Amino acid sequence: MKRTCDRCGKVFEISEAEIGYYEQQKQKIPTSCYACRRSERLRRTLPVVPKGVGRFGRNRFGIGHAMPGMFSILLLTAVFMLGRSSFNGGDTVSRQPGTSVTQPGAVSKTYIFKNFDQLVQQFETYGKAMGYDSEEEYLAAANEVIADPKSVHSTKDGEESYERRQTGEQVILSADGFIRTFRRRKEDE
Repeated sequence: MKRTCDRCGKVFEISEAEIGYYEQQKQKIPTSCYACRRSERLRRTLPVVPKGVGRFGRNRFGIGHAMPGMFSILLLTAVFMLGRSSFNGGDTVSRQPGTSVTQPGAVSKTYIFKNFDQLVQQFETYGKAMGYDSEEEYLAAANEVIADPKSVHSTKDGEESYERRQTGEQVILSADGFIRTFRRRKEDE
């Protein structure tokens, strides 16, 4: 059965098995596509941050807990970067002005999107077309482009751009240090 998502307008398909499952559970057949339902489910499971607490919240040990989804993405990215730096002998180029190569085993800075919704939206817009299977892969690849010493770095209007000319991958960092866009440039640009 084909349906049109009532949130994003995309056409999606529900199989007969899924329809049978929803009827057996006495639930309504979804009117939203899988991506919109997943996004809504993630929003509902994130804890509410009390007023006056920092953007990511703090518990008594000072570890952020208000965004568990983002925390797992950061953790996976850090593990990925640490593993990658181990295979490269630990020499990772730091892109901070006035600094050079970091010490062996050190983890370079990991960049993230400003919020989880922006990561999901950018992944849906560009990540799937670029061949990434998950938001975590997409985020890790963006950080790889930034950390690649062969990437061309430029600054315009306070935004930084990192581009791998051989693949056309481009990461744009906003003036406040978050990933704004990670995409593959078109040939005519």
